[in-house]
Amino acid sequence: MRAGEKVCRSGWNGKGMWLGIAAPSPRTNEPPGIWQDWEGYKTFRTDDAVDLPFIYMRTVTGQVVPWLASQTDMLAEDWEIAEIA
Repeated sequence: MRAGEKVCRSGWNGKGMWLGIAAPSPRTNEPPGIWQDWEGYKTFRTDDAVDLPFIYMRTVTGQVVPWLASQTDMLAEDWEIAEIA
C-alpha cells in the first residue's frame, strides 16, 4: 500500500473488496511551511492538530470506509495485490 498499490486477502468472501492508503489533502487556505514529511507521506500540522494518512476499505457494495486491522489480518500471509477493474 505504501507503494500506491491496493491490497486484499485471498480469503475474503466479498468480491471487489480491497484496502488502500488515503493521504490528507493539502489545505490551501493555510499559511505555507506547515507541511511535514511523515514516513513518505505529507502531513498537515497546525498547533496540536496533525492530519495523518489512514487505511481505507472498498466494501463489496462499492462504498469506501476507514478500516482497522485485526490481529489476524496483521499477521496473515495471504495478502495480495488487488486486481481492480
